Amino acid sequence: MDLQGMDSCGACGAADLDHIGTSVANRRVKFAPCSQALKLWPGRSRQICCYRRLWRANLRAVVSLLAYWIHGYAFAFGDQDRIIGNKNFFTSGNVNFSHFFYNYARCAIVTTIVSGTITRRTEPIGYIMSSYMLAGFVYPIVSRFFWNQSGLFYVRLPVQDYAGSGVVFLVGGTAALIASFVTNLHVEHWQTPKINKEYSLPLTVLGASMELVGSLGFIVGAQGHITESGDGQSASLAAVNTLLSTGSAGLCGLIYLRMKSDSYNIIRLVNAALTGLVAICGGANRYFPGLAVMCGSTAAQLYFTLEHLFAYVKINDPTDAIASMILY
Repeated sequence: MDLQGMDSCGACGAADLDHIGTSVANRRVKFAPCSQALKLWPGRSRQICCYRRLWRANLRAVVSLLAYWIHGYAFAFGDQDRIIGNKNFFTSGNVNFSHFFYNYARCAIVTTIVSGTITRRTEPIGYIMSSYMLAGFVYPIVSRFFWNQSGLFYVRLPVQDYAGSGVVFLVGGTAALIASFVTNLHVEHWQTPKINKEYSLPLTVLGASMELVGSLGFIVGAQGHITESGDGQSASLAAVNTLLSTGSAGLCGLIYLRMKSDSYNIIRLVNAALTGLVAICGGANRYFPGLAVMCGSTAAQLYFTLEHLFAYVKINDPTDAIASMILY
């Protein structure tokens, strides 16, 4: 019996299982940008604008995929010895496609955050340009700094971003803040505020629930493998910490709203809970559960602080994406 051959087959089988596991997680990750589009547009917008925005969401998804496939992935992971990658353009060469798919899903979340912020303020060409720049240049370069073996923070600084609190959500929130300035602040919105009564609250809650499901795949899939010793425990800890942080942030937001205005606002409650989800991504596989609860509670308080700050300085954030994402 060829024991060496059996070992080789076992190693190949383990690698295949890792790819399958990452691909299964990727399918859940794709819930995240879709659910954000559902929560931000049909759930928070008037019906007359809904179809136009969903069309632009599909346009953004296609453009970001093409940009990341042409050169975004190559810039992020194409070469191990340079500041920016110069191989694997058009996914040519020896490319791990499960790794490509997972990182494209992360990239799609970044572009979704920005497009939700500039809704009703740009033409389709604006969506195309912003999506291409984010997917083809901004996100790949930042992700290389943190997740590539030759990246600046990966090599020189003891920084960990397990699932993208900084690389995905902070980049998306910062880009959304810049886009809000570039596309005008809409000061008249603050001078004569109007309450939009035509949004769909069930769709908003449905989108938030889908985003939580997608984020579980987002966080568990960040591990990249499922066959090594301790993988099951690490993935389970990350999932539990995610739920604890999200739940504690939502509960803290509920208590805050009750104390402040003697009423409840489901939209702000959902945003507070999702802020806790964003905050835990950086170390979900390392935190002990009690720390995850503290992380979510602190994130909710910071979210409400930023919300009031943006209202004070008259930054138009129609979806609260900037307040939810930028600190993490």
